[in-house]
Amino acid sequence: MNNFTFFKRGFKNGIPIFLGYVAVSFTFGIAAKKAGLTSFETILISATNLTSAGQFAGLDVITAGSGYLAMILTQLVISYSQ
Repeated sequence: MNNFTFFKRGFKNGIPIFLGYVAVSFTFGIAAKKAGLTSFETILISATNLTSAGQFAGLDVITAGSGYLAMILTQLVISYSQ
């Protein structure tokens, strides 16, 4: 098999996970917009979080008006509790 055949197979096999990520991404974008975050803030949150759960939890902490310590602890628990 050549490299293009492997690429096509990998692309085809990756479609389900891609669709899952797209759905979560749209949901987070809508929630961030409702919370009043700018596009830059939303992208920054997405780029700096290890998990989607961390994104949504961080958004909840922001909308609740909690401080930095609550944000740090929340992210640490979510990201490293495996």
